[in-house]
Amino acid sequence: MADRFEIGVLGGGQLARMTMLAAHRLGVTIASYDPDPHGPAAQVGPTVVGALTDPDAMAAFLSRCDRAVLDSEFVPVCTIRAAMKQAGFPPNRLVPDDAFLAVIQDKLAQRQLYRVAGVPSPEARGLYGESAPPRAYPVVLKSRFGGYDGKGTRVIRTREDWDAAVEIRAAGDWLEEDFVPFRHEVAVMVARTPTETVAYRPVITVQPNLVCEYTVPYDGSSELIQRAQTVAIAAVEAIGAAVGLFGVELFLTATGEFVVNEIAPRPHNTGHATMDDAGTSQFEQLVRIATGLPLGPVVESPTVGMANLLGPGDGSADGASDPERLRAARASVGGVEPFARVHWYGKQQVRAGRKLGHINVPGIVSLANLPRLRAAADAFWRGYGTAASGASGS
Repeated sequence: MADRFEIGVLGGGQLARMTMLAAHRLGVTIASYDPDPHGPAAQVGPTVVGALTDPDAMAAFLSRCDRAVLDSEFVPVCTIRAAMKQAGFPPNRLVPDDAFLAVIQDKLAQRQLYRVAGVPSPEARGLYGESAPPRAYPVVLKSRFGGYDGKGTRVIRTREDWDAAVEIRAAGDWLEEDFVPFRHEVAVMVARTPTETVAYRPVITVQPNLVCEYTVPYDGSSELIQRAQTVAIAAVEAIGAAVGLFGVELFLTATGEFVVNEIAPRPHNTGHATMDDAGTSQFEQLVRIATGLPLGPVVESPTVGMANLLGPGDGSADGASDPERLRAARASVGGVEPFARVHWYGKQQVRAGRKLGHINVPGIVSLANLPRLRAAADAFWRGYGTAASGASGS
């Protein structure tokens, strides 16, 4: 293993894996830091094994890195700060910096900064045991810390629902926010250097179980596309003058307004289709940002859709990386979408709904093409020899 790396990734999941592969293509040295020596990232490059809550081990890793990026925003910011101080690692070498990350880890702090900056977002209030019931229903209860993929989210539709959530309200680490009736959930990837800001074309995300299962390019008018990109950039700027790559989740209302849900300060599931467009993938963009390279070109009119491969609910995908089954699954996809590309993450443990991989399918331009994405995912699991994919998980 090399003594030093241009980039260190905190976490070793699929996002770290795909970032490392992008770094390899640019000749950038990179390593991941993760407790799992056999995780997705460890299969494609060097991994330093250590707990994400251990500042001493993390400091030893950071001392060998020129820059650091995130596989997950849930690495405790207190651990990162302690590790950076111990390693003499300047905060501006973390992409994005620790101040941005601290706000992202608290959804109520996010909401408050959006409101101060005039960025459209649901009004939110801290939730405490004695909080008065909402004036109107529905409302949404969210965990302030750590919630994702529908975990830590509960829609309260009646006074009975409110009363039943007494334990959540008493916990002191949840928030209550206005319910936004939306037509679509939309996401925009934003890439920022000290001198450049680029927003990718918005995508519509299809989330039947509060987990993104499919993305398709948003085919709205040029005015609406620009509006979504403007709101996404404004949301990032509301948190701070950050350098990095950001997945900005938006609600598109029936009146054509974009309302910010939240930001992920890292590559994002909704940006996976960029890997097979003719421009620059979100992962290459992050490597460019971290190493001081100029941003790469972005396709204005992408035509690639994405289907997540979520773990089957019957447990039949155990032995997830069995080469024979994967070969059959890829062949099955090729039978329905000859130009589709399967991206497999190499996860060792399989749970219902866990993200095991994704398929990028060219020629997808709108929601009207959604049946093709479903057919590609179904073909994969049929070839793999399992039931259909499961519900939420990561």
